[in-house]
Amino acid sequence: MATLEPVPVGGWVSQPVSLSTDQRMPELSRQSPFGSPEVWARLWDVGQRCLTRLNPHLAGLTLAPMEPVEWRSSDGLAIEGRFLTPPDGRVAECLSLVVDIQGRPSAVWGPTFHTSWHDGRHELAGAGCAVPLPNTRRSTECGAAFTAANRSDLGGSDASDLLSGAEWCVAQGVTNPDRLGVGGWSYSGFLTAWLIRHTDRVRAAICGAAVTKLVSTAGSNDVRRLDENRFPGPLHKQLDVS
Repeated sequence: MATLEPVPVGGWVSQPVSLSTDQRMPELSRQSPFGSPEVWARLWDVGQRCLTRLNPHLAGLTLAPMEPVEWRSSDGLAIEGRFLTPPDGRVAECLSLVVDIQGRPSAVWGPTFHTSWHDGRHELAGAGCAVPLPNTRRSTECGAAFTAANRSDLGGSDASDLLSGAEWCVAQGVTNPDRLGVGGWSYSGFLTAWLIRHTDRVRAAICGAAVTKLVSTAGSNDVRRLDENRFPGPLHKQLDVS
């Protein structure tokens, strides 16, 4: 059996491998923080090759550096994430800070290419912003217990993780504490709405497809069990938490 290749510095993210009908050629999608997804394949006895060139206009562009970071939340729990800064190296001056919250009940910011119709982290960094991507408790980065850590506490401990991450950025001296923005989609839209109601630190916010009434959302979508898994019972029987 052939080995595709070692993981490069910065990390590739590959979707599950697909096999050709004759089972001789594995195909997969690869990307990095600095390269958009492309389809790669190889015969078992031949070198790997890229089959696509989907975004040739990106060649030659200087993209924002993205580093893994870690800070302590208000209760001392270690929180990890990614941190993008402007590609021209403007990290010595105080920048606007835009905290981008990961969506879905459980998601994770990984070493992927963060630019799309609703994933514009490189665009924000290119405009001169510092952009933390926090993997708060509920994300899938640190095991099952961490993923379940905000059960019955939506907008509580996970919101504290976000705010402590913003404070960490301020402490690094790379962002202006009076120019804090937050945003996200779906559950991260919920957290955005929660934050602007519970803190006066936020100066700008974007709620995309925000979940603002959990019981209504659970009763009208196709992932009700996934939503209610965050609570000890059916949401329509505990309206005070939704």
